[in-house]
Amino acid sequence: MSLKNNDSNTENCKFSKSLLIYKRRSVFHRIYYWLVSIPFIYRYKTNLKYLSLSLFGEIVDFVLFFILTSIFDVFYIISAVISYLAGTFTNFNLHKYFTFKYSTNNFWKLLSSFFKYSMVSITGLIVTLILISIFIELFGLYSIIAKLFASIIVFFLNYTGHSNILTSPKIFKTKK
Repeated sequence: MSLKNNDSNTENCKFSKSLLIYKRRSVFHRIYYWLVSIPFIYRYKTNLKYLSLSLFGEIVDFVLFFILTSIFDVFYIISAVISYLAGTFTNFNLHKYFTFKYSTNNFWKLLSSFFKYSMVSITGLIVTLILISIFIELFGLYSIIAKLFASIIVFFLNYTGHSNILTSPKIFKTKK
């Protein structure tokens, strides 16, 4: 069956303008399925989703740190804590919905999952604060450069910690 036949069937469909039809035709959908067709990527699909979404959380963390220190002139330790917590919250929500497809209406289950997820992130926050302080106070780097180096190091630390905990069904219990 060719792609044209599928497209003509969907055009006659009552819901041809729906998001489902759009997603099937979108470039991102085709790229995703092309990438998943590669055996290595298919095998590590969850890990690659985790890495890409974590990278987005790191970008949120770094941009917020930059805004707080450069524009609002907030002390770099306070900026690091605020931006790191925002990045952790972003990562949790992205992983919850996209990586592990976890949904619950129970507030306490959600809070429990966030608490377990945050336990690993607290270690990353402490390491980030130590590294930023060392880079600024001992090496005399600018706060933005120090945050960049600390973010790169802590990114891999958090990936190791979260991937060992999150890939087991201890935190995000999926529906059956």
